Amino acid sequence: MSRELRQFVRNLSYAFLAQVISLFLSILMYLIVPKILGVEQFAYWQLFIFYVSYTGLFHFGIMDGVYLRYGGERYDNLNRSLIGSQIWLMIGWLVIISVVIILYAFFNMDVPQRKFVWIGLAIYTVLHNIVLFFGFIFQATNRTKWHSISIMIEKTAFIFAVVLMFLWRPDRFEYYVVFYIIAKVLSLLYCASTGREFLLSKWVSLRETLAAGWRNIRIGFNLTLANLASTFILGSGRFVVDNAWGINSFGKFSFAVSLATFFLNFINQISIVLFPALRRLKEEEQTEIFIKVRKILTFVLCGMLLFYMPVKSVLLWWLPAYEESVRYLGILFPLCIFDGKMQMLYSTYLKVLRQERYLMKINLLAVGISMLGGIVSAYVFYSVYGILFSLVIAVIIRSVLAEQYLTVILHITFPYESYAEIVLSAFFVVSIMCLHTLPAFLCYAALYVVYLVVKRRDIYSLKRTYFL
Repeated sequence: MSRELRQFVRNLSYAFLAQVISLFLSILMYLIVPKILGVEQFAYWQLFIFYVSYTGLFHFGIMDGVYLRYGGERYDNLNRSLIGSQIWLMIGWLVIISVVIILYAFFNMDVPQRKFVWIGLAIYTVLHNIVLFFGFIFQATNRTKWHSISIMIEKTAFIFAVVLMFLWRPDRFEYYVVFYIIAKVLSLLYCASTGREFLLSKWVSLRETLAAGWRNIRIGFNLTLANLASTFILGSGRFVVDNAWGINSFGKFSFAVSLATFFLNFINQISIVLFPALRRLKEEEQTEIFIKVRKILTFVLCGMLLFYMPVKSVLLWWLPAYEESVRYLGILFPLCIFDGKMQMLYSTYLKVLRQERYLMKINLLAVGISMLGGIVSAYVFYSVYGILFSLVIAVIIRSVLAEQYLTVILHITFPYESYAEIVLSAFFVVSIMCLHTLPAFLCYAALYVVYLVVKRRDIYSLKRTYFL
């Protein structure tokens, strides 16, 4: 086994372990926390988590520029002084933004809980973006092991906090926000210690720092906007529900979206390892990997829909107050297929091929579709289900457009599996809406088995490639 392959496997192992811990935390968050907190308090906790998912906007693309420029470079070859100066520059403007957010909360928020959410958001904005900058440096230079360890520290600390609060059983969401921020501080301490040469290196001149920072912002802003737009495809529905029906409805809707997408973070972690590895491959090798990974994802992610039925049964038994959320979850579950492929494969390849501008365009298009559909559904038809369908349709359109574009660039034919995935997803949604749990499960399982039989040659080919 070559040195490069050993490092890739080691990085992937740490990434896998980090995401197993994250997965365990997510299970605790979605099963234990709503059991402890009431519907309203849990809704405010969901609101905080929702808002902090957009704190990446405030680095304005500087770290995405670093990520794209240095992706595939050796860690020891980086200019510590130049990058370190940009980190300190970013910290300066983050502190200013956070002060503005805090002042806005004090003078414009009447509801104490919302005021606390905004203050927590301000503090988290500084911490998260610094950790993110180090994480991007580690990822770009194939030191993803360090990035994974920082994730493990943060998630393990918060798991400990959740267990503590399960025993203590406080009925206010503010405790969770405080512990969430403390966990991020611990992650920051590890990153700052591991990458201390960037923070302690001699600063370059302000003029040189601003010039380098502006260059990275110009390169990375498209990717930053693309990533935020990707998040806002689902976030737009949450905004609409919060404004149209209030915090309790927001909590139930947001809970369903979180359940449908929390495992996608696991997939996204694999893409983090994949990016620097792909940057070092030849074009023919990149194309070969794309075709094979695309087929594997199709078989695996379509099978993920079978998990909805047992998940539904467990949630209804454990959290009867969230029966409405479980119904929403069924419509959102096809996101597992299309958002999963987008995060792990299509977005990664568009970044590798430096097509972040196209990635931004299709993400913004999807945001427009989901936002327009959400507004019409809420204020014309007064339908939460209309908002859900708008989100799913937007994600499907984005996935298909990304795949079509990549097949042209990589000079391969557009696979008809994409149409099969749409048919499987539509059949799944119709089944769970029209049938009881067990008949719906059996109907979809039967169709999925038929699909596997039709594609048995591809499955056998993949089996021979990777397991023999």
